[in-house]
Formats: sequence, C-alpha cells, structure tokens
Amino acid sequence: MAAGESEKMRARLAAAGWSVVRVRENALVIKDVPMDVTKCTTTRGPLRADVVRRGLCAEADFVDHTTTFGPLVAVGWAGETRYHVKVADAARAFDELAALQGLFDPCTFEASIALVEARGFVVDRRASVEDEYDEFHRTIEARKAGEHMSLSYAYRGYGEPMGMSVCPSSGDAEMRQGSFTLTIRVWSLAAAEDLLGVLLASPAP
Repeated sequence: MAAGESEKMRARLAAAGWSVVRVRENALVIKDVPMDVTKCTTTRGPLRADVVRRGLCAEADFVDHTTTFGPLVAVGWAGETRYHVKVADAARAFDELAALQGLFDPCTFEASIALVEARGFVVDRRASVEDEYDEFHRTIEARKAGEHMSLSYAYRGYGEPMGMSVCPSSGDAEMRQGSFTLTIRVWSLAAAEDLLGVLLASPAP
C-alpha cells in the first residue's frame, strides 16, 4: 500500500463514526509478490463492514476476482484506487429473526422457504440447500430490494434455550431452541454505498 493510505482510510472511517477492528495490508500475494491490496473490518453500531482497497497493480483483474465475493458489494474508484464494500446490518437481522421463529417448528424445507418468501424475499433456490449427511442443516439465500439475507438453521446438539441476540462484530442475529440454532445475516446495499461515499470523499481543505 502507498505510504499513508492506511492512515488516511482509518481517519476517514473514524471521522464518520466507524471503529476499525483490524486492517491487513498486502493482503494478497501472487507468485511471492505482494499486491497493493488492503482488507479492513470496521463496525458502527449494529453495522459490520468489510472493505477491500486495491491500488494499481499488474494483477488488477485477478485481484478484483478473488477479493470481492459476497452479496451486494458497492464498488467505486478514487483515482487509481478501487474500493469494494459490503455491510451486514445486525439490527435488520434481528428484525428478520423475530419474524421467522416459525422456522423452529417442524416443517419441510419448502415450508421454510415459504416463510422466508412471505417476508418479501426472493429465494435463490440454487444456493439454498438442506443437508442431512452429517448433521441436519438448512441454508437459505434470499434477496429483496437492496438487501440479501443468509439464513442458517442447524442442529447443534442439546443446549440451553437462548433468547434472540445480536453480534455486531459478525453482523449476525441468532437464537437457539433445543438442539437447533437459527442464525441470520442481512447485507445492506444502502449501508455499503454510504460507507463507500465516506471512503471516496475528497479530504477537507
């Protein structure tokens, strides 16, 4: 990374109320050559963001392909620097968790999908699966305008019931009943675009 760029990014995030959890510079190495790639995790209230900053480098296309996986990524340029931002909203995940507790009731996979669709989401059936090979696990990926929800309903072994909780450090909302745990993460495009605007803003004179 160019000298001082990490500090500039930290300063812009801090000025906008974001707390940097970790920063990893030279986050990608190709053929023993470190690329000008920085990965940053940052939080603000219920929001958790993953930021990838890519400077000018010979392997630019490969870098973009290998560092930008995930739903609803906001992308922007500042000169020769490219930013990719995605943001998980734990508060929205909590809302959906509260509305989807019917998933704890015995039901078929199709019935689970119907419950998610009733919340206004369009389910990605190719990415949504039910697996009983080792331990029972359902995964549902779904999207509606500006949001992507990843839902996991899994057998975890017997444990004490756990009320609804959120973890801003991961962006998840979670609840446990009996042997099963329901975990939800909601990605917000609007929040990602807001944070991208912070990173692309011209410095104050």
